Amino acid sequence: MTGRVMVGGVWRPMTEVAALVDVFARTYKRDKDGRFGSGGEGVRESLAGAKNTTEVATVLADELTATMGRPVAVDLKGMNVDVAREHAEGILRVADQFPGNELGTISTFGRRGAVPAEEMGPSSGAHAVTRPGPDGSRTDAIYFNVDIQPAVYRRKLAKGSSAPTGPMGVAVHEMGHVVTIHNGSITQANRIAERSADAAGEDFFDHIGGQISKYAASSEYEMTAEGFTKAFMHGSEASQVSRDIYDAVVQANR
Repeated sequence: MTGRVMVGGVWRPMTEVAALVDVFARTYKRDKDGRFGSGGEGVRESLAGAKNTTEVATVLADELTATMGRPVAVDLKGMNVDVAREHAEGILRVADQFPGNELGTISTFGRRGAVPAEEMGPSSGAHAVTRPGPDGSRTDAIYFNVDIQPAVYRRKLAKGSSAPTGPMGVAVHEMGHVVTIHNGSITQANRIAERSADAAGEDFFDHIGGQISKYAASSEYEMTAEGFTKAFMHGSEASQVSRDIYDAVVQANR
C-alpha cells in the first residue's frame, strides 16, 4: 500500500492510516444512524500495554499528536494507572472524531496532582474541570481530580446522576466541552432541548433531567456536554434529544 492521505490536516502514509483505521474499527461500533457507541469500556492496545501512569501519559500525548497533527501537553501526575488508561481512551475517542478541536493541555489537580485544588476555585470538588482558552488559540485545558480514590470515583459515577458511568465517560464529557464551547453548538443544543421539551409537553428541566441526566439540567453548558456524552457512548440507545444534540455538534464542527 503506497501513497499518502490527509488525516487531521497532516499528510500521512497510507500504511499508517490503514493501521489507524484498523484500531478504530476494533475500538468502535457504528450504529445504524452512523453514530459511535463505545462497544464496551475496553481501552486500545497501546494504553492497555502502558505499565504506569507516566507511560499512559506518553501514549496519550503521542496519539493525540498523530491524530491532531500538533502536540498537547499531558501530565497525569497522581492518577491511578487504570483510571488514567480509561481517561486517555475517552479523550482519544473524541479526538479521533474531532481532530480539529482546541485542546492544549491535559493535567491533574489535588493534593497529589500537578496543580493545587485551590486553583480550580468553586470547582475544586468536581471530578474534572475544563477551562476553555480563547477561540482559535488551541489552549483549552482539562484537569482531572486525583484526590478521589478510584473505588469511590467509580461508585459515584455508577449512581447515574450524570451521563458518564465510568472514567472514560468523564473524559468524553470534558472533551464534549472542548468540541462545543467554541462553535455555537451550545446555543443550537438549547434550541433542540426546548423543542423536545415542548413536543413532550414537559417542563424543560424535568425533561432534560429525564432524557439526558440530572446533571444536564444544571446549565446549557453542561446539558450540551452531557447530551454529547450520552450519544457518543451509547449511540442509538441514547435518547433522541441526546442524539440530536450530538448531531448538532458534529454539524458545527464541520
